[in-house]
Amino acid sequence: MDDPRSAALTVVTVCRNPGDLLAGAIDSVAALGRDDVAHIVIDGASTDGTVDALRAMSRPRLWWRSESDRGVYDAMNKGWAWAGEDTYVLYLGADDRVLSLPTPQELTCAKAGGAALIYGDAVIGDTPFPSRFTAELLTGNTLHHQALLVQKAVHPAPPFDTRYRVFGDWDFNVRLWKQGVKAVHLPSLRSYAGPGGISSSRPLGEAFELVRGHAGRWTASIVWVRIVKRKLMARLARRA
Repeated sequence: MDDPRSAALTVVTVCRNPGDLLAGAIDSVAALGRDDVAHIVIDGASTDGTVDALRAMSRPRLWWRSESDRGVYDAMNKGWAWAGEDTYVLYLGADDRVLSLPTPQELTCAKAGGAALIYGDAVIGDTPFPSRFTAELLTGNTLHHQALLVQKAVHPAPPFDTRYRVFGDWDFNVRLWKQGVKAVHLPSLRSYAGPGGISSSRPLGEAFELVRGHAGRWTASIVWVRIVKRKLMARLARRA
């Protein structure tokens, strides 16, 4: 594969100053030995030696670029734009790992059946996270991008709203659900997600505005109270 745009499945990793973590994410994809999988790294002009490390890497089907960006979702949009028009896209953080991917036959069957979205399951730290593509998305992000494949053809333009600092992927997932895209769950899609990602901060204002925009003020108020309760419980647990 001389061009990542010909891949059936594209893994996109965005990062800035990831240190030694990035090599683990890249190795987890390369270890699968898949000729139909491209890995694109969008680096945000790192200053920690990441660019030198990428230059020194010899990995098949790995492409990268390093340049400044306007935040994580701007970088994710760049990766989406670089991916091929007929590919499924998966976002993998520098501290995440792919455990397994759907087989080429499964991807072909999913595409033939009209499934624009394929979701599997993730483990976040030591905690299993079973994914769900239901109306629950209106009150919380029940899909983790580390175990989510989205066919680029369903949204050819870069899909992430860069006004969001933390919840741009949740917003995109809700829009896909409201659009009524066909989805299929495949247990063969499994990933490990490093704990403590940007969404773990759960900014109250951003969550409220996202849910209000999609489901109304009453639902947004319920979500706001739920997040406050979780924050308080987490703080009490740390003090115990």
